[in-house]
Amino acid sequence: MGRDKGLLPLGGKCMIEAVAERLSPYADELIIGSNDAAAYAFTGFRVVPDLERGHGPMMGVLSCLEAARNGSVLFAPCDVPVIPDAFVRLMLETAMDADIAMPLDELGRPEPLLAAYSRRTIPAIRRLLEGGVRRMAALMGDDLRSEYGLTLSLARYPDMGWYRNVNTMADYESLLAELAGAPAVERAELAEAPAMERAERP
Repeated sequence: MGRDKGLLPLGGKCMIEAVAERLSPYADELIIGSNDAAAYAFTGFRVVPDLERGHGPMMGVLSCLEAARNGSVLFAPCDVPVIPDAFVRLMLETAMDADIAMPLDELGRPEPLLAAYSRRTIPAIRRLLEGGVRRMAALMGDDLRSEYGLTLSLARYPDMGWYRNVNTMADYESLLAELAGAPAVERAELAEAPAMERAERP
């Protein structure tokens, strides 16, 4: 993208503000994982830098979990500004009885960076990072979870069509055009259906 995606303008606000608006009704505290505290000072939220640089998103997750005041944290990328309320509620409900709560995309693949993790996952994440592993999906491994006594729950949401990352300028321009015509927002509202389920895994 060539610039901080969280600060991209979006309907009179920026991406990070759009995500915060979606999550704030359900959160005791919002924190931003970023190594540029000055850039996000205007939000008024606590900004948490990586404990160590150069280890990718997994280090960001670990750093925020270490800094969190609550036992479980729902993570959302700064470039996914359209998040249905019902999806947030589903993820929070799923996280109530699981250390790792991940949604499945439309193809049934887990989305580890739009997920909830309990602070009980901290030792396992540290272990992965120390071993040079940087993929959050590695936390789903049966042997690792068994060793640390971690539970996993995969959540199925009826319509994940709203979920996509803004990775390029073309993605950003497409999102702006879509929001101007409102179909993405309408899909997000239509997705607020009762047909939600969780696929449990021990």
